Amino acid sequence: MRKEIIQFEWKHWFLRPMTLLLMFTWVAVLTATYAVSNAVTKQTRSGQQKLLSAQQLKRTAHLAQVDSFWAGFKKPADVWGDPTNAYVTGLDYGRRYLVKHPLPLAPISYGHSHIHPGIATINTAAENWFIALRKSEKLINPHNSIWGNIDPAGAILFLLPLLIVVFSFNIISAEREAGRLSILAAQGVSIQQWIWHKTGFRFLAITLITVLTLLTNHWLLSGTSGSGGMAMTGFVIAVALYSGWWHLLCALINLYKKSAAFNAGFLFATWIAFLMVIPGLTTVIGTAVRPTAGKVKLIDEVRSTLTAFDRKNSQLLDQFYTDHPRFVTTDSANVMPLFVYRYIVKYMHTLDTLSPVMSEYKKEALQQAHAVMYTSVISPSMIFQELADEFAGNSQTQFLLFQQQADSMVRSWNDYINPKALANQQLGREVLNTLTDRVYATKISAGKVWWLTGGMLVWLAVLLLLVIRRTGKFTVI
Repeated sequence: MRKEIIQFEWKHWFLRPMTLLLMFTWVAVLTATYAVSNAVTKQTRSGQQKLLSAQQLKRTAHLAQVDSFWAGFKKPADVWGDPTNAYVTGLDYGRRYLVKHPLPLAPISYGHSHIHPGIATINTAAENWFIALRKSEKLINPHNSIWGNIDPAGAILFLLPLLIVVFSFNIISAEREAGRLSILAAQGVSIQQWIWHKTGFRFLAITLITVLTLLTNHWLLSGTSGSGGMAMTGFVIAVALYSGWWHLLCALINLYKKSAAFNAGFLFATWIAFLMVIPGLTTVIGTAVRPTAGKVKLIDEVRSTLTAFDRKNSQLLDQFYTDHPRFVTTDSANVMPLFVYRYIVKYMHTLDTLSPVMSEYKKEALQQAHAVMYTSVISPSMIFQELADEFAGNSQTQFLLFQQQADSMVRSWNDYINPKALANQQLGREVLNTLTDRVYATKISAGKVWWLTGGMLVWLAVLLLLVIRRTGKFTVI
């Protein structure tokens, strides 16, 4: 009986021209979205590499100038041309980068990569103190953002359920309305087997086509076939669970013996609820439960701190040298203009004032991201999006942790350079040789993956139990 049902589905469903056309269109959509997102990812990697290479060349040339200076071959005309000057080194020559390289599965999901920068500048410039306040960023709350540029994960999130609904909204009602169920029952066919095999065959067909298309594009286009194996396995499982949930939902609504029109309307309403309404509500709830200071407020805090210092900068500069006499220089040849010392003390004071504020902001942002992760289990669509972002290395939490490390490196560099600049100290090759760019190791949170996968399994188990129960009570009449 199983063989006959599968043969019937193959001939009268899968090989229908409309089914083949929709399947071909689905494969084309996945291929196109992957090609575009993969090109963006490669462009990001290339841009990062060019920036690092240019800085390395600049660093090498600077070391040659330092050697020439200490050897006495070249003496600068003033402090600004001194390659060993601590202030100039901290601001320009000693510039470094912390880079968050895209993971192998980055083309799968953009996640928050269009909101947060993946490269941080490590120097003493005030605009690079806190990466969360970079001027290029959008002043919005990006937590749990379900909209964005369409990528393969977005295509699966929004379009795969619609494809399943189109194929399965009348998977039983069409047979019942056409009178074929009565004929099958009269011939001794198990209606329960008919339901399970039809649903199972369509689930396998759509899921396999989706997964194979993604794997083929990943291997052919990304050039990372030998990496990201565990993450890809996890993503494939997430796709299968998400597809299975929508297939079971279609089967369940058909088991209530409603009309095909009612089934289509109910399933479309469910699609709207789980992909648009619930994510919006959870964002509002998450922001209310775990509020964070807006970036506009934080920027105002920076401005007010700088303004307050400007009113009394001379007093604070004199007080600073009184409290730290070791920084007072007697070598007039190396003395920089007074405004530079005021600038350094001003921003040292501002950095000390704002660091606790920003630490609290980052703490609240992480708490909000974790709250969103826990509430994501109320929607299978949100679970799938969170899993896709995590496997791609572009989740909100992953970027917040990157920002934490970048801000820590910037603070350490300022704490090291600024006192030396105030004391007019000169830096040698032994210090400059340690200045190298760093690559941030993005980690996939196993705890988050297990939590979200467990939530998806619970949703799947609930639907499976309901379908089993309704199937046992289903009658032809």
